[in-house]
Amino acid sequence: MNRYELSAVLGAQGELHLIESEITQLRESNVLQKKRLMETVSSVLKDLAEVGTVFGGELKVIVFVLFCLNFY
Repeated sequence: MNRYELSAVLGAQGELHLIESEITQLRESNVLQKKRLMETVSSVLKDLAEVGTVFGGELKVIVFVLFCLNFY
């Protein structure tokens, strides 16, 4: 292998390493984004559950009051 061929091989290996590094960074970024998305969705679901509990409790009181008013 002459000097030019060796240089081409080393250059290709360097580019391959760079591409592998970029792929690794993208994978790590995707994992982090998925984790953040799941945390956000979990938080929203907890908030919705709390809102449902509040409105559900208030709705039961309102229905009870309306039910009682119909019998007077």
